[in-house]
Amino acid sequence: MSLQPVSLRHIMENPPPAPEPLLSPWLMEQSFTVLQAAPKVGKTWLSLAAALAVAGGGRFLGWSAPKPRKVLYVDAENGRRRIYDRMRYLIGSIEGIDPEAAIDNFDVIGKKEHEGGTKGKPFPLIDGKEGSQQYVDVVKEYGASLIVLDTMSRLVDLDDENASAAYRPLGDTVSDLAEAGCAVLLLHHLRKGGRGSDPDAARGSGALGATVDLQIGMSRCRKGVDDLAAFKVDAAADRDGVTMSQKAKLQLGRGAARWVNGEASTAADDGETKLERVLRVAGSGQFERQKDLAAALGMDAGELSKLKKRAENDGDWTEGQLKAAMEAPAAAVAT
Repeated sequence: MSLQPVSLRHIMENPPPAPEPLLSPWLMEQSFTVLQAAPKVGKTWLSLAAALAVAGGGRFLGWSAPKPRKVLYVDAENGRRRIYDRMRYLIGSIEGIDPEAAIDNFDVIGKKEHEGGTKGKPFPLIDGKEGSQQYVDVVKEYGASLIVLDTMSRLVDLDDENASAAYRPLGDTVSDLAEAGCAVLLLHHLRKGGRGSDPDAARGSGALGATVDLQIGMSRCRKGVDDLAAFKVDAAADRDGVTMSQKAKLQLGRGAARWVNGEASTAADDGETKLERVLRVAGSGQFERQKDLAAALGMDAGELSKLKKRAENDGDWTEGQLKAAMEAPAAAVAT
């Protein structure tokens, strides 16, 4: 007999263990969460911070990881440089984190490394076939409690992204990962004109929603010169009583970053001079041209050039210090 019924008495007398939170209150063991937003809103900032908190047992934005866990971050879109640049700021932004545990528990399956080791072959797709089994196998081998998939557009091959049948392989893979003890956080783009807080805004959302435990939408907020990211998060569709709606910013201070709830005005320290602020903002890695840096600081290009020259003449800066500050993130990755 191939089908094996289980009595209700057996189920009631042997209840399965309740899932524990990975990042309370919204990210649970063996759950499937979709983080959806338009490009450049901050999905990667938020997902990296969440994964880092889980890996190191830390807190941010009122969410907390009770203990460090193993995390796999599948970066099919950006590569090592983006992760390195962002982790420089994020590690210090997670309160109560164990940095050594976070670094040891956080592994990356990166675009550059994968393509370099497979002669340019694309990432294995989460297609319910051979590709999916590779993800299940690495989760089992690594003992991961969380896998982050960045992004769906690079990891799922859909002929018709609105067809329910197209999402069955993804659902099967998520079920297999859950059986292996792993939660899934999947990053997903909105359809053109969609809003992050709308549960029907993601591409193929109708077909996808049936398999998802929690959909989190992100909407763009006004970003100031000191902000690395600024957005609003909403639980677009929730189960088990999880609700979420808050504005958040990741703000750059003097050599560090911090997460802030709501619309904080600035993260700059009291008493910071104009010269110090220019160098701090230049070192954020956001600006490749001095013209763009000047605009972000509320200056024109000529004003910034004069300030730079005066600082060098007065000995407040060394020659080339501003350029070096702007190139520091790229140079650090290259070494």
